[in-house]
This record gives sequence, structure tokens and C-alpha cells, in this order.
Amino acid sequence: MSYKKSIQEFQTSHKRAEKLIFLSNFFKNKKLILSTLEELAYSNKQLMISILKYNHIKGKIKISNDPKENKKILTQEISKDWEIEDKIEKLNQLIELNKTHKNSPVEFMRKKKIVILDENQEIMTITIKELKEYFQIQKEIKSILKFRIQE
Repeated sequence: MSYKKSIQEFQTSHKRAEKLIFLSNFFKNKKLILSTLEELAYSNKQLMISILKYNHIKGKIKISNDPKENKKILTQEISKDWEIEDKIEKLNQLIELNKTHKNSPVEFMRKKKIVILDENQEIMTITIKELKEYFQIQKEIKSILKFRIQE
């Protein structure tokens, strides 16, 4: 149960997301932007898993088989200890946005925004600018994790 493998998965996925963001600056394409969202959500998952595994190996937490319980541990205990509550909250929003995208019956592009309708016909939008913000937050958390590992 090594956190290093999760970190490597994160880095690989994060680089793919970076390339997709770069391409999205030139090509305003719905499919490209949604692929970027999915890649960021996957790298986000790997980052959170690596943080959980690292804290588990250090003996600070017990990892559960229930993902909701692990998410609760991450948001309530680890994020407070590491002083990254606002960053984790933003990344949780990314997870929810990706879930909405996966279950959405209708998605379309309008004025450089992707409009996503959920099952209840509530509207959510996503832009490349927002995806860049999620990317930057992941980068910041990764550097905090790297610093913690080196301590």
C-alpha cells in the first residue's frame, strides 16, 4: 500500500491534463474540455489517495474500505492538519462536477463555456479558466505533500 505509486499515477495524469489545457487554449472544443475535466478528476482522485496513504503509513489515520469515510477523513482531519481546507473543498467541487458530467443527459457549448444539465435540469457550467484553477490547486497540494514527505 504505497503512496508513491499513487503519486506517480497523479503526476502522469496531471501532465496529460496540462497538455489538454494547453490544447484547449487553441481549440475551443466541447469534447476536449470535457476530456480535460475527466483527466483532472482522475488526477485529483490519485492525489487524494496518495495523501490518505501517506497519512496511513505515518500512523495518523486508518484507511477505510468506504470511499465516503475516507473523503470525510481527508476533509475533516487531514485538511485541517495541513491547513488546506479551502483547497480540498475546491477539489471536492471538481469531483462533484465530474460526477454531474458523467450522469448528464445534455451537455453543450455556449460562449466558450460547457453547459451541463443534471438529472433535475439544473445548470452547471465549466470554463477552461476554472479548469486551470483546479490544475493549479492540485499543483499546490502536491508541493505540500512533497514537503511533508521530505520532513
